[in-house]
Amino acid sequence: MRRLTLLWVGRPAAAAIEAVARDYVQRLRRFVGFDEIRVRPAPGRADAARARASEAAALRRHLAPGDLVIFLDERAAVPTTRELAARLEAGLRRARVVLVVGSDLGLDEELVAEGETLSL
Repeated sequence: MRRLTLLWVGRPAAAAIEAVARDYVQRLRRFVGFDEIRVRPAPGRADAARARASEAAALRRHLAPGDLVIFLDERAAVPTTRELAARLEAGLRRARVVLVVGSDLGLDEELVAEGETLSL
């Protein structure tokens, strides 16, 4: 089955929000294999660059050769719904598609350079 993975940095949300997210994941799984991988935010957040680099190392541990990695970045181009659907469909035909979301500090620039970016 085709696999879509959401790889993100963050902490668990309030129970009600987590419940809504679980419901949405169950709906999504009717159409595509879906995994969620949550990475804890780095300690020592006063040094943002160091924290982003630490989070990038943790994220890289969950990426595999051949993955189509798409970093979600608010500064990136915003695709239309059809463009996004076409991109995901094409990606899922050849590889696991991994959507990566950084912490409140953003994503490490060196890590982002290793994949594509888009905004939702």
